Amino acid sequence: MPGDGYDDEPATAGQWLPHPARVVGVKPPMRVPRWLARLPAGEVAVIKMTGECGFSKAKAERKLGRRPRHLSWRQGFKEELA
Repeated sequence: MPGDGYDDEPATAGQWLPHPARVVGVKPPMRVPRWLARLPAGEVAVIKMTGECGFSKAKAERKLGRRPRHLSWRQGFKEELA
């Protein structure tokens, strides 16, 4: 639930993908225009990587009966990769 101390901030691939690179001190992945990404990956893959996330933490906790190991995806990358 929002405000329970756990991450409720969905992130697109464009938002989260550069973060692990920053954590380990390397250059972030190269960004390519959507039209170019569609050529090898296809329309569905581009939509999945650039669209809003549809994950519900509350639903996952309810269905799986488990809580995330980390308070946020940012913290998770920092703790697991550093």
